Amino acid sequence: MKRLILFLSLTLLWSCKKGGGDVTPAFDPALVASSWKLQALTIDPGTTGVWGTNVTDLLATYRQQIGDACINDFRMNLTSNGKISRTTSETCDSRTLELFGFAEKGTWKASGSNLSVLSPYESGDYHNVTVDQTTMVWHRHIDLIDSEDKKTHEATLTWIRQ
Repeated sequence: MKRLILFLSLTLLWSCKKGGGDVTPAFDPALVASSWKLQALTIDPGTTGVWGTNVTDLLATYRQQIGDACINDFRMNLTSNGKISRTTSETCDSRTLELFGFAEKGTWKASGSNLSVLSPYESGDYHNVTVDQTTMVWHRHIDLIDSEDKKTHEATLTWIRQ
């Protein structure tokens, strides 16, 4: 079951489609450089999987799988020179790597309202990104290839500056 959840998590983050016609103003890349805590991770429409039916709150699901402490300890660190790393407790290191591999020894690049992430474990493009002094929000179209509905879903990651 753990491997299935890992597969679904990676599928969620890997199976990207280009963003739609929504126009979001460009964000200031200088605001991205900081340490960020994941506040919310949602998917719309909801999906059905090993964790339940019509699930929209994936962060709550991840909390059930790896524990509150691991989610609470996890930080994504983005530097002004485009580097990404993660901070977590020693006991949660492998668990957060499985779920949040995009924050491991990677790089990021901004273009307009898009953010591209490249990492040895996970890569992806996020659209309609917004960033201010306290909050950063990423959006991504995904296809859950093994889901029953075969729909394109919108994943939204909300980060809080630490």
